[in-house]
Amino acid sequence: MSAWRTHRTSQLAALRGGGAVRLAGRVQRGAQGLELVDANGVCAVSAHAALCVDDLVSVTGTWDGTGVVVAEVVVLAHPTRPVAEDPEHARLASPSLRTSLAQVATARAALRRYFAEQDFVEVETGTFTDEPGQEPYLEPLRLERVARYAITSPELRLKRLLSAGFERVVEIGRVVRGGLGERSERHHPEFALAEWYRAYEDDEALITDLERVFERCARAATGRAEFVRGGRVARLDRGFERISVAAAFALHAGVDLDPFLHGDVDGFKASARAAGVAEVHADTDAETLFFRILLDRVEPRLGIERPTILHSYPASMAALARLDPDDARVAQRFECYALGVELANAFVELTDPNEQRARFEHERIVRAQSGREELPLPRRFLAALERGLPPCAGVALGLERVWMLILGKDRIDDVLAFPEPRDAVW
Repeated sequence: MSAWRTHRTSQLAALRGGGAVRLAGRVQRGAQGLELVDANGVCAVSAHAALCVDDLVSVTGTWDGTGVVVAEVVVLAHPTRPVAEDPEHARLASPSLRTSLAQVATARAALRRYFAEQDFVEVETGTFTDEPGQEPYLEPLRLERVARYAITSPELRLKRLLSAGFERVVEIGRVVRGGLGERSERHHPEFALAEWYRAYEDDEALITDLERVFERCARAATGRAEFVRGGRVARLDRGFERISVAAAFALHAGVDLDPFLHGDVDGFKASARAAGVAEVHADTDAETLFFRILLDRVEPRLGIERPTILHSYPASMAALARLDPDDARVAQRFECYALGVELANAFVELTDPNEQRARFEHERIVRAQSGREELPLPRRFLAALERGLPPCAGVALGLERVWMLILGKDRIDDVLAFPEPRDAVW
């Protein structure tokens, strides 16, 4: 295979009659003596004068069925700093992280194969922009020396491609989202996002995409069509549950959302109080109360046995989604949950440039009222809408959360090679 080895440790078991081998890796002390570790496994090695714990070596010897009897050692690197004193190095070297990252790579490859089979064009739209989105609750990371912001989503540029004639586009890359509070077990400020759009199709096509992507990625990584979290299992081969936001509030929180949808703030607060929601005061903002109920009472109960599509969000939370033509109180927007974890956010896209401009202006007002930075208006995106955007639907999927559930990990850090410190503030 190379000048340093003829075999990997995982290949030794196939050498039934033994034989001469050359291995490369790091020396460690095991329960029964010295061992050599490579990316594929561990092999016992006999004592040799040139073998020192923590050295990176190439050893030549004979495989006897249980280990290698060492005849020759070439030291490739001798550490000048003790390996054991560095917790981060120990984490990176752990077999569990190595296995997890290999499984993530397998799942990511399955994701890309799916989009290729569906005739999507995978694009890279860039890491920075001078026209960020206007979301009131996100704080894009700004480069101080130039008028650029790290993207929080490639949405605006992907839809400009649709306006220019592309019909199926996907981007799989990294985004940065500040303003969402401190790091948590499920949130990392920089994360991998798969975002894709289908022209001349609606949100039903996106739901089908998610069903297929979840099952394919899970089977590729683990051989099982399931998400696992906290000892609970959600099946991925039985389709998705679907429930409206209003129905979910009634079922899981005992709160009537109808007053909120009609702009009756007092009626919404009264329903929340009757359901036992604490700290509902005269000055409590209706949207703040909505999200508190959603986060505390509804989300933890979604996607328990299979993923859930939570659809028909209130019109005030439409963002870049079109309002439902049959019920203007709600938007054609859904979010996908599994085992209480939000995974994806999807829209049937708004194509009216005048309505989109009005929404941006409203979001700018909300940002100003909350003391956030005024952001440049995305004029090139609005110009693309004025040239014409076909009927389309798009979805953004947080990949690390998906990998976490596929692998049954409790923390998002467990599927990242280099997570940010838990006390980092973005």
